[in-house]
Amino acid sequence: MIKKIVLLCIILLAFSSIGFAALSTADTLTPDSPLYPTALYLEEAQTGLTRSNMGKALLQLNFAERRINAMEAVLENGRPELLDELVAANRKHLENAQELTDMASDGPDFDKVVELVTQAHERRQERLQEILDYKDIPDAARAGIQKAMENQVKAFENFCETRCRVQERIQERSQVRTQEEPDSNEEELDDEDEDTDVNIPGDINTPNPGGGPPEDLPGKGHNSHPKGR
Repeated sequence: MIKKIVLLCIILLAFSSIGFAALSTADTLTPDSPLYPTALYLEEAQTGLTRSNMGKALLQLNFAERRINAMEAVLENGRPELLDELVAANRKHLENAQELTDMASDGPDFDKVVELVTQAHERRQERLQEILDYKDIPDAARAGIQKAMENQVKAFENFCETRCRVQERIQERSQVRTQEEPDSNEEELDDEDEDTDVNIPGDINTPNPGGGPPEDLPGKGHNSHPKGR
């Protein structure tokens, strides 16, 4: 019931003028915007309403990308003092994404997510490096961005370790199934041998059950007609 109420509030907020404006400009909103808190609330609500951990992880990566967009925006607007808040938010999104990825490592779409995360990591590193190339960046903000790049590298390394663990588990399960299959096949063959009746034809020279001489068989040189007198 509570979840439905929250969902209804989000829908009403999203279709309101404030919510619509926050959604339409969410990719470039900066902390000095009056719509910034609304955009953060909508992001949090969207994550809460997403069922799969993998879907939540992808959302967190998307939100981290938004914070990088905001870093570029504040530099272009001459507000580099806002970089620290955005760097911290970016780091938090990456930490959340890593935790959710670990929880969802057994999911069916993990291979697809591996590709998406790899591409996103490379793109984020390139963009952060471009931000560092700005001349009017305070030393504290520059150090924060460099730290963010280091955190992204660590997060990606942790993700790669998770991927390796998943691959090892898949190989172990495959080996277990391979070992179990021959045993089951042998059991099936044994069952078939027990159920099969082998009919061996009797010897044609076997005497009659009544004890008399064997009946004449055609093709054995016996003359079936009586001899002439």
